[in-house]
Amino acid sequence: MKRIKCMSLFMILICISGCGKYETLLVTPTPLIENQACTLIDKPDKSQFEKFFKQYFSFTEDEILELNKTYKQNQSQYASHLKNYQKIIKERLGSYLAKEALVKLEQQYLKEKLQLPRKVLIDEYVTCDNSQVIDLETKPIDYKEESIVYEVSITLLQDVEPIALFLENYTWKDEVEYYVKIQDKANNRRLDLEKEYPSKNDYTYARNMEKGERDQIKIRQKYWVEVLQIKALQIKSIEEANVLLCEGKSRVNIINMQHAKRLPYYDQVSSKEEGRLKRVFTKLMKVDKTFFNKLCDAQKVDEHICYDVLSEIGLENDFIIDQQTYKKIFMSEVSPYKDNIVKLEIMPGAICVMSSRYSTKMQPRFVTSMSIKALLSNNEIVYYNYKYFVGMDDGNIEFITFMNMELLTEEEYNEKLNENKYLYPSENEDN
Repeated sequence: MKRIKCMSLFMILICISGCGKYETLLVTPTPLIENQACTLIDKPDKSQFEKFFKQYFSFTEDEILELNKTYKQNQSQYASHLKNYQKIIKERLGSYLAKEALVKLEQQYLKEKLQLPRKVLIDEYVTCDNSQVIDLETKPIDYKEESIVYEVSITLLQDVEPIALFLENYTWKDEVEYYVKIQDKANNRRLDLEKEYPSKNDYTYARNMEKGERDQIKIRQKYWVEVLQIKALQIKSIEEANVLLCEGKSRVNIINMQHAKRLPYYDQVSSKEEGRLKRVFTKLMKVDKTFFNKLCDAQKVDEHICYDVLSEIGLENDFIIDQQTYKKIFMSEVSPYKDNIVKLEIMPGAICVMSSRYSTKMQPRFVTSMSIKALLSNNEIVYYNYKYFVGMDDGNIEFITFMNMELLTEEEYNEKLNENKYLYPSENEDN
């Protein structure tokens, strides 16, 4: 927070295009240690923050667009927009705002001191309305004479739409320094964000959806909230917890998401999903290099040949094989026979399945890692840890892509086997 006085801050001016001409870089402060006097100060409890942030994240899509607009005083729409801005904030958040903030609100926008929810680009998705608060943590980071600054971390289930749909339906309007819905698509300039984010353009990361359809991700957002030293929650200011402090239109740009972090949507992998993935990878690691060559050739023909090849090892019912997806079931680099490896050995219990941060409500994604004993063409035995990125839908596998392989010592290999000691699922556990 810009006014934190008791923190040890080192400030450097740097030039970054994403946040305007000049930025302030703040080195993370040393954690505040509460002394005995601090614990006696009147302060709001966690439940009050929870109630506030449920209100804070309850704005509709139209309200988010409206509240993030900024008109200048010489613009004809300024007075009417400010009046509407004031009305929405008072109705939704007014009871939680300190008198000082309410007085300022009567006269002006509170854009920097009351930073409201906005649209943010996270990987291939742009956030919408309908945010559900599922967890919240508060940590005091500064005690002032009459107020306390908290760092508040909020975990949300957040509705999203793919970036492609956002680009189709929204544009930036300089007049209001924010995004607006496109009314006439034929005469509107499309946003060009290709240079601003790493586009993958693949259902591996973002599910294809029709206009109006949404998926849901889990994210954590952090804010610095200054409150009065009283038991009732009275907020003086709320700012995004950004290390790089951007202002104005640079701060509300969707690519500025320093305060937000994506989390795996599902906390745990279901026993059905875990069982299927372990069984599939065990079989894949036991077949020879010829099988992967045959599968690669099959994917160049059609889905029927691909089905036939998978049926040779009993995996034809584990994958979604249709005319639209069969070419992407296995990416070309999926074969574990890298370099001069000629034979692989995998032990039951050596496979670990974890939910990926790319998982969504509709689109489960996993990172599957496994320790492998490999025989090289020169008869040398080596050890690796393989990682694969896997997508599933309705319990079946959509695709498998290779992530990386790490060379292990024999000792490290044995340690990993010991770390993953659990019963290997039976062949029929997921059926």
